[in-house]
Amino acid sequence: MHLTHLWPGLTISGLIMSPDPTKEIVIGEWYFSAECPHCHVAVPLFHDKSKGKIKIAGPDAQFQVTCKKCGREGLVSAESVVSVEATKKP
Repeated sequence: MHLTHLWPGLTISGLIMSPDPTKEIVIGEWYFSAECPHCHVAVPLFHDKSKGKIKIAGPDAQFQVTCKKCGREGLVSAESVVSVEATKKP
């Protein structure tokens, strides 16, 4: 199955994936997240329908992220992505 079927709004270019930053975060839902490489806050990437039961794999894959706090863009490795439950909006 293709990743874009699991996570609508995910754009894939080679091995760099860009989540849709306009999606609204829902408190209590689970999201795959990564740390902003600039200000180090958690950046939600996309909804985790498994609620933390699966991991993102692929040592060569990277995500292009836009931080909602500092507004800067950066690349994060798939290995650094973790699943977390949203407790507050970023």
